[in-house]
Amino acid sequence: MKMMCIRTENENDTINIKIRPARTYGLICCCSSAAPPLVAADFRQSTRLRLGRHCPRIAMDPIKQEKVRRFEEFVDRRLKPDLVHAIAERDKVFEQQKIFSDLRSNIENLEKNSVTNLRTLVNLGAEVYTQADVPDTTRIFVDVGLGFHVEFTWSEALNYISAREEKLARQIEEYTRLIASIKAQIKMVCEGIRELLQLPAEPAY
Repeated sequence: MKMMCIRTENENDTINIKIRPARTYGLICCCSSAAPPLVAADFRQSTRLRLGRHCPRIAMDPIKQEKVRRFEEFVDRRLKPDLVHAIAERDKVFEQQKIFSDLRSNIENLEKNSVTNLRTLVNLGAEVYTQADVPDTTRIFVDVGLGFHVEFTWSEALNYISAREEKLARQIEEYTRLIASIKAQIKMVCEGIRELLQLPAEPAY
């Protein structure tokens, strides 16, 4: 990561620029007089390395300053919220995928061990559990969404789970493509800011 402090012709007007590669969500580029994050694409980890206290003097005309400000607003108000939303939605799909994967494993274990009845603990709420006897495990109720539960046999439940897992995999793929597209837009905006500020291009690793 590089950090550069750029002074305009006005000695009291200072713009801090931070450019660093993201490890998880893409490139981060910060540019403002108070140095707030311009792009919060890297939400999990960041490395801060400062390059000395001496700053080059670069004159910026009002037109360039206005373009930089518009780039900042576009990232902060559009791209950043879109990226956060897309990642959150994909995480929800990952959670659903895990639930169905665990259900598949439980059903396969019941089939493998020929378990037709069992005793289990049921959560009544507030971390209060009670014992429950299940006299027949060959038929189970599966949550199909919107608060509806459908009774399935083991084989029917496995078929339904396979169909849902395929759908969830497609949703994850769509969100992954969307996230990659937003990251590409963020990188493009950061490149535009770099050109406006006449900063050298980042070396390729």
